[in-house]
Amino acid sequence: AEPASAKVTEAMQRIAGDRYAISRSSPCGLEIQDAEFTKGKSARFLADRLGAHTLICVGDYENDISMIREADIGCAVANAIPELKDVADRILPRVDQDPFVELIYSL
Repeated sequence: AEPASAKVTEAMQRIAGDRYAISRSSPCGLEIQDAEFTKGKSARFLADRLGAHTLICVGDYENDISMIREADIGCAVANAIPELKDVADRILPRVDQDPFVELIYSL
């Protein structure tokens, strides 16, 4: 059965139309963003403004998918949802196992 949060997300997206992007940020959480300023576009905007040569992003849930796709190196933690792992370049250890330490050492 589909989780209630997925049904709520779909209903909210129908109401919001194309103006807003609705995604789940946890099993019970929703994130609402202007469709023109997703996490991915926002991360790229910041990287460009800061003069970063490489955009590296780490995520774990549905709301991170656009950010992982936009990143030059997109990482999912091992306990991320399968949909995020599918678009990630790298899979890092679980959140409780210091994934950022491994990421830094791997660069």
